[in-house]
Amino acid sequence: MMKTTLRVGFLLLLAALLLSTAYAGPCLNYQGRLADNLGAAATSGYYEIEFRIWDHPTSSEASDLIWGRAFAVPVVEGGLFNARLHDEGAPVTPEPPVASLADAFEDEERYLGLTVIETPTGPVATPREITSRERLVSVAYAFHAQHATKAVTADDALNTSNALTAADSDQLGGLPPSGYIHHAQFPGPQSPPKMFLWDGSAATAVNAWLDGGTLMVEYALHPQSLTLNGALRPSTGDDPARGIEFPHPADADDRAWVKRYANTTEGSLLSIGVGNDHSDDLEVLSSGDLSLHSTRGGTIYLSGAQVSITGTVSAIGPWEHKASWTSSDVGTNYPNEVAASDGFLLVDLQAARVQVNMQTPHTLFWVLLSADSDSDRNYGSRLFPIAAGDSWSVAFLHTHSGTNPMVNIFWRALGK
Repeated sequence: MMKTTLRVGFLLLLAALLLSTAYAGPCLNYQGRLADNLGAAATSGYYEIEFRIWDHPTSSEASDLIWGRAFAVPVVEGGLFNARLHDEGAPVTPEPPVASLADAFEDEERYLGLTVIETPTGPVATPREITSRERLVSVAYAFHAQHATKAVTADDALNTSNALTAADSDQLGGLPPSGYIHHAQFPGPQSPPKMFLWDGSAATAVNAWLDGGTLMVEYALHPQSLTLNGALRPSTGDDPARGIEFPHPADADDRAWVKRYANTTEGSLLSIGVGNDHSDDLEVLSSGDLSLHSTRGGTIYLSGAQVSITGTVSAIGPWEHKASWTSSDVGTNYPNEVAASDGFLLVDLQAARVQVNMQTPHTLFWVLLSADSDSDRNYGSRLFPIAAGDSWSVAFLHTHSGTNPMVNIFWRALGK
């Protein structure tokens, strides 16, 4: 059975301060740790978790249920997870009487219960609520501060349990700020102005701020890395404000990017590039094979002032059927052809004799090929390597007394 170790004291942030632009109504940011009954951290991945708010610490009677929704929650290393609770989550059973999270805190006795209904390996056979429920006293007062019925503003107030705006207040709902926020900063005189920052025994400090129109996110303690759970979906378009842009550490004019944009009515182009001078290089490395494929038979282009390749390059084209002769074609010549690339000439015979002529820049030579009427030698084939720039031709001399005299000529290019 799963259980959770939850740090509500510092990571259950005020709904009054976390109204998200992604949702029409208020939401709660909730973070905790998911572990099994022995305390081992849950495996990383997506979990489907039902969140219910009750008015009783243990009762599961429908009359004690206030609000509930289910969410797909990403769990990262160490069992840590962050969930944003709001009214657009999946419904739970039984249906709670309160539809809006903003109306779930009419009383200060509120408890949050979690039930894991699906793990990364599949649905839980018999879902059970994780024990024990967390009491949400501070959150109730925070919602009352946001959704006031008795005051509009309360600047410089000592106690603002029912104020919509409470600038410079010493207490909120009778509690000091340390009762509901742990190391939080919001837009103000900080440099840079931080939108939020949190830290604690199981989390690392994170800074986020707006720099012009750009959202900057970084760990306050370096070096660290940011882990993204889910797909990264950058904007599309062929300009520096789209896609993924990598700044140069010293030259502001230099760019490196990954971006996708339309290049025809139905087609699109994925551009991976660097610029803006000859000292900017693009390197693709692989410890194993590196493959370039056009799945629909398109052309692969390599262009530049010079293409330099180190190592052996293997490029084989398809067999081209150049000619097919029967007994009525005796005396026919396949005209002289200059090879555009290195390749192979294949001459296949049946009860026939041909002469193959080949010419290089330094010499001319020919080869007679014959498949006579003897049953053991009625068929024959010969493969000739031809270098780019050399020429070749084939002459059909005569047939032998055999069944179905035939000559076929094929060409296969290399390195085209």
